[in-house]
Amino acid sequence: AGLGLSGNGIISGIPAAGGLGTNYFSARVTDARSQTADQLLPLPVFPNFHITNSASALPAAILNASYSCQFGAVGGNPYPNGNGYQYTWNSAPLPPGLGLSYAGYLSGTPTQTGTFYFQIYAEDWDGNIAQNTFSLIVGSGLQIVTTSLTSATAGVGYTNQLQATGGRAPYSWSIALGSQPLSAGL
Repeated sequence: AGLGLSGNGIISGIPAAGGLGTNYFSARVTDARSQTADQLLPLPVFPNFHITNSASALPAAILNASYSCQFGAVGGNPYPNGNGYQYTWNSAPLPPGLGLSYAGYLSGTPTQTGTFYFQIYAEDWDGNIAQNTFSLIVGSGLQIVTTSLTSATAGVGYTNQLQATGGRAPYSWSIALGSQPLSAGL
């Protein structure tokens, strides 16, 4: 569906998604003396080739903690024998400590914090390329950075803001299990 054959032998159009798979049709050529020849031809139609990971949905990484993420693609003409596609990235560096396998597996232990931008390329058996730009945030692990509190005076109002870093905001605070409660009135 979506393709046509012109009188001069050109197949053209935009294949419809409903016709995915190998389609077979018989082409007929007729010469000036009305002689004909027929040929059964296969026409593979693959889905639109693209990387399936959402650019905004890569899981965040934590500094010095093991990380892994699998990239995937659909469409195109996958490598035979179940090998799928081959993955590479552009010249922008991956986060230090991470590597990408040809099978699309991003893994390792990040050694630097920051936001890293890079492009992932998937190549199919026919040499077609699908690409997408990704960002990966490498943060420090969640930790409380407040190490001491100002003194409180009985009978006098008190306020002190605790501070945390790393992890993923917004933060929610509570008294840790097994801890002593705050002084009465706080």
